[in-house]
Amino acid sequence: MPELEIHHESGHAIDPTGQRVGVLAAIPAVALAIVSISSHRSHTDAIIQKSTANDKWAQYQSTRVKFHSLELGENLVDVVGANGERSSRMLADYKRQKAKYEKEGKEIMGEARRRTKRPRLPRTAHCAWTLAKAYWRSRWC
Repeated sequence: MPELEIHHESGHAIDPTGQRVGVLAAIPAVALAIVSISSHRSHTDAIIQKSTANDKWAQYQSTRVKFHSLELGENLVDVVGANGERSSRMLADYKRQKAKYEKEGKEIMGEARRRTKRPRLPRTAHCAWTLAKAYWRSRWC
């Protein structure tokens, strides 16, 4: 099969108008890419922040469930009316564990509240980048 060559009218001469158009098209494209990447990064940061706060609240909940289970154990020992050395050891162990879970629960709750009340910078930044991206697209695309 014979090769087909396409001949241009200007040959291989440099086209200054084409170069300007190419550069002018590339500048908004690069700016849009930078804005888009920044928007996605700030959105990811906001998701990670929210997820970490949710994890802390779940940890707090599990600690409280353990604490209430110990309270239930104490109530059951009281209702059954078990007396003796074994029940007193069990109640002492429950009391020790309750103190531990009470302390852990307060620490975890403080951490969860601190993470929940963090400044909304990533979300604000995400909104700003999204608006900038929308502006660039409406303006140049």
